[in-house]
Amino acid sequence: MLSQALEVFRCAVSLVLRETVLPVCLIVFFHNAVPGLLGYYRCRGNGKTPGIALYHLPVLDAQSGFESGMGCLLAGIKGINMVSGAGMMNFESTQSIQKLIIDNEICGMTYKFLKGLSRRDEPIALELLRTLIDSNHLLTHPHTLKWMTAEHFYPGKVVDRLTIDEWELKGRKTAGQRAWEEAKALIAVHPGITLDGDRADELEALVSRDLRRFGCDTLPTQV
Repeated sequence: MLSQALEVFRCAVSLVLRETVLPVCLIVFFHNAVPGLLGYYRCRGNGKTPGIALYHLPVLDAQSGFESGMGCLLAGIKGINMVSGAGMMNFESTQSIQKLIIDNEICGMTYKFLKGLSRRDEPIALELLRTLIDSNHLLTHPHTLKWMTAEHFYPGKVVDRLTIDEWELKGRKTAGQRAWEEAKALIAVHPGITLDGDRADELEALVSRDLRRFGCDTLPTQV
């Protein structure tokens, strides 16, 4: 409870400073993503500041998905031009690779939602419906084959579309497990930049020294 109070205080101070230094702005204030939405703070002007789509508990579960998803979608609907928090957990103190993979899907769905549907004819699909009388099947119609990739969002492997029988046959994997498999596959293809041994040891020594000041003897375990 104290950490939440401190977070609200920090955000409130930021609002005051922002209004004092740069009064021509628009601020959307989120606390604890969606459930703790405190308000929509309007200042004068059309500037936009970051929204947040993160999760505060340390467990990757259903709550992490719907809080991050709704926060990201709300920010997109309001026209916020930067949304931070992808992969973040535990009051912004943890970056989860699995959650980052899942949040990538949430961002893709949000972009698709904001893009909306395109009206290509008037009335909508009248001529198409007339031709379907002869074709007998919507899925194989040329119109469907032409627009299915543009009008439908196809998620990555982390999103499960299996039946329960198929899901059980493939190991009953959770979203977190699928996200970790996807992360390992991406890392295998794009291993990133590796520091040389001396620099890595020096950085580890610096971080370890600061951790000991706060009573932590070892670095967090790397998976």
